[in-house]
Amino acid sequence: MAEGGSGTGTEAPEARQIVIMRIIDAPREQVFDAFTDRQTIDAWWGPDGFTNTAHGMDVRPGGVWRHTMRGPDGTTYPNAGRALPGPGR
Repeated sequence: MAEGGSGTGTEAPEARQIVIMRIIDAPREQVFDAFTDRQTIDAWWGPDGFTNTAHGMDVRPGGVWRHTMRGPDGTTYPNAGRALPGPGR
């Protein structure tokens, strides 16, 4: 949560963002492909024991990725994210 946010979900959308950064020893295009190919990301995204179903994956800047993670106990976790510019940004 952004500094000063109340945690009620009433903050501006930009105050509810999570930014994750990691250095990966692979070509930029290969990493981008791993995050933007529906079949590939369904195979590796999320904690061990979870499965994923992508419902939509518009990876153009501003596009939305919608998917559901299903836990080993059957609990479903709907998710959505907005795409940022890809390689070379």
